[in-house]
Parts: sequence; structure tokens; C-alpha cells
Amino acid sequence: MLEIFDEEKAVLNQLIHPEYLADVVKELNLSTPVIIDITRQLLHYGYIKALDAQSKPKLGVDVDAILKTQFQLTAKGFEALNA
Repeated sequence: MLEIFDEEKAVLNQLIHPEYLADVVKELNLSTPVIIDITRQLLHYGYIKALDAQSKPKLGVDVDAILKTQFQLTAKGFEALNA
């Protein structure tokens, strides 16, 4: 289980609607590597999902193109955001 701290909540809050990770980086006052690490953890534990170009869930994420990938909250992520 992943503990949700302020940084994780900040990322989750940006992903209520589908957003490219590059846009999340621009919005938050955290370094890019920290946001990427948080995103990977949130994805691994099912708090967010990766989306393809048609906004359909995709199974894998290319780490080299993670900033060009869209992410969105899952029901679990929404619950964590409101906890």
C-alpha cells in the first residue's frame, strides 16, 4: 500500500481530468524527477491510469515518453484524494 502525502495529493489533484504529465510538471512546484517518480508509484498502485491518444486506458507506459503520456485518476485515486 502506498502512503499518500501532500506531494502525492498534489499530483492526484492535477489528474482529476486527463492531463499530460508535462502539463502537470508545469503546474506543480516539484522537480520533474520527483513528479515522474510519484506518477510511476501512483500508477503501480492503481491510483491513476495511463491513457492512449483516444483517451482509452493503456496497459504499459514508455518511460522515455512518460511526459507525453496522459494520466487520469481511477476510483481508488479519487477516494485517496478525498480522504
